[in-house]
Amino acid sequence: MTTKHASDTKPLADTFGLGQLVAAATALFVAGCILAAFQFMSLRQSLTDDVEVQAALVADNLAAAMMFRDKQTATESLRTFRPPPYLLSISAYDRDGNLFAGFAKLGIVPDKKEVLRLLASGGDSALLQISVVKRVEYRQTELGYVVVVASTARVQSGLLRYVGLFAVAAFGALFVAVLVVLKTKARMAKAEERLDYLAYTDPVTELANRRATYDTLATQINMQGKEGRQVALLIVDLDNFKAVNDTAGNSAGDALLRMVGEVLRDAVRESDVVGRIGGDEFAVIASPVRNRMEAANIAGRMADALGRPFDLDGQKVFATASIGVSIFPDDAQTLSELISNADVALYHAK
Repeated sequence: MTTKHASDTKPLADTFGLGQLVAAATALFVAGCILAAFQFMSLRQSLTDDVEVQAALVADNLAAAMMFRDKQTATESLRTFRPPPYLLSISAYDRDGNLFAGFAKLGIVPDKKEVLRLLASGGDSALLQISVVKRVEYRQTELGYVVVVASTARVQSGLLRYVGLFAVAAFGALFVAVLVVLKTKARMAKAEERLDYLAYTDPVTELANRRATYDTLATQINMQGKEGRQVALLIVDLDNFKAVNDTAGNSAGDALLRMVGEVLRDAVRESDVVGRIGGDEFAVIASPVRNRMEAANIAGRMADALGRPFDLDGQKVFATASIGVSIFPDDAQTLSELISNADVALYHAK
């Protein structure tokens, strides 16, 4: 029977993946919001600076016309002026706030009340448009004001492009992160599987090692004890293994151990567990058994199988063995007592 060992702790590979991706996505989202806000303020400030430059140019060009109260010249100057696409209107007002000359793409010309408000605040910055007020002066004499209104569509389109590029980059980064996480998780799972194999498997015979064998025995004692059934522990010790190992070498000794393990697995029932618990010691957990006679029959089949010669590099080798048997709950009530009694029985068998 193949033994499976469950750990109380969750495998590390299972804890690695979704949580890290959610954290990465959250970090990207927060960073994207911060960068988008910074980009919005930068684009808006750049637009404001451009509008102020345009307002200064218009104020300089209209100074002479406003000084001589020449509305026709001021109007012609605004008509010949080629404003950038983002400018919605350019209006000139006298010192009393009355419209002197104006140019508007969509009829957006601030009225006198709006002009006075803009003069008091020095300008306006709304979501969809920016208004800039510039004084018209000639030799430090105030002649009036120029109000330039600009659309923030340039800011919005620039921000949308920036957010779009950032989103594409973020999704690309997350896609790469998913691939890396999946690959790393697969490697971690494989490494943990290998570590688990090494922790519970004898590397020579590929049987359950001492830890795995006794863990399985404890499980069977608990499970079969609840059902009122018996569990037999059979400890097998090879009598002449040291001689084979000393004369033929370690490689031959390892080969003999592997063959003994295969023979023991073939001799016991499919539900029984065979493990290597020491240098030349094996343990068989027969669970459940009906009585002591059934355990003795299993021990007899193993002894007969081990009585046949083994072929080691063309040489016939006999691996005689002693077997000690202990029955739960007849001989022992606990795991340690069961093992101790099996060792005593093995000692007497030798």
